[in-house]
Amino acid sequence: MKVGLLTFHFSNNYGALLQAYALRSWLIKQGVDAEFINYHPRYVEEGKFAVDLSADGIRTNLKSLFLQYSKLRSHLFHRQALTALDEFRTSRLGIDGPIWRSPEELDSAGLQYDLLICGSDQIWNPSPQFGLDPVYFLNFRATARRRISYAASFGSNELPSVFHRDVKRFLERFDAISIRERGGAAFAELLVGRPVRCLPDPTFLIRDYSALIDEDTIVTSHAIFSYVLRSGTGFPRLAEQLKKTLRAKVVSGYNPLRRWKEIGTPVSGGPCAWLTNLSASRLVLTNSFHATVFSILFRRPFIAVKLPGTRSKLSARLEHLLRSVGLEERLIDANDVESADRLAKEPIDWSAVDPAVDRLRADGQGFLLENMAACRSGDGAYARV
Repeated sequence: MKVGLLTFHFSNNYGALLQAYALRSWLIKQGVDAEFINYHPRYVEEGKFAVDLSADGIRTNLKSLFLQYSKLRSHLFHRQALTALDEFRTSRLGIDGPIWRSPEELDSAGLQYDLLICGSDQIWNPSPQFGLDPVYFLNFRATARRRISYAASFGSNELPSVFHRDVKRFLERFDAISIRERGGAAFAELLVGRPVRCLPDPTFLIRDYSALIDEDTIVTSHAIFSYVLRSGTGFPRLAEQLKKTLRAKVVSGYNPLRRWKEIGTPVSGGPCAWLTNLSASRLVLTNSFHATVFSILFRRPFIAVKLPGTRSKLSARLEHLLRSVGLEERLIDANDVESADRLAKEPIDWSAVDPAVDRLRADGQGFLLENMAACRSGDGAYARV
């Protein structure tokens, strides 16, 4: 069986690359030929400038300028991290071959697969500059017996109404749909009028990440590992308090879009160094979904921080994740130093968490096995070009 995968495999984000690694690794262990479709649209990293000068247009242009500035800054000052990310894509994700930059280029590629899978990550979260990308809904010309999503994400519980018609049209073409967050799954069910599964992120599919651990990259053992995305609000104060409480140093993962002062000693290198330092930490302090996932998988004490203000809806995925394993009390507001201090001292009962993780893993694996079996039997509604 030949399986084509569509996700943000090119993103300079550790979680994006590690979820891609987990899905492909699990599929390969099932004896299938799984490869990433090397679709790499420029707008994700460079944005797209608006021609109008409305408030929305100005915000769009500022966002695009920041994305391009961040890309240039990374190339000038963080070449080691970028090289490590590229090496991970080549050696761990098997990325090679041509790059397709647009839906039109992908349409003309003449791709042929038995099974097409899109997901996970926030591939269905509309870009402020571009909107929805039909490619991430598998809406392009390719031969496939079956098309499914695995734990795809809208980034929040639902999308603005302007996108509902297109999302409904795209999802109706799927043979099976699964979404990472329960709110997103309920939203999709209302649109398409048929069951939508809520399944865990691909990182839950595999148990053993030892192949990615490199102890030579550890900056400081038993440190506080800080990984901050989107907003650094409150983190310096939280980190300073936790340093005193635990009498520990702080190390931090590289973030190419960081707009705040570095919190702790930076961890250089790619996903392997990032994962190794997280696994060797005494406590993880983060607002990242995937840093929280790996804290759970490596049984590391952690404190998850909600995103503030207009970004708060993006915390829905953290809320759903933590409820699913009974650890919702470990999600706090960015200014709640008192709760952070208390949680840093409270051990986690992993014996209660592990069975929930096992159930999540079984659900995800079962969905994929069911669809692989249906594909082998030729049970696909859209065997088409």
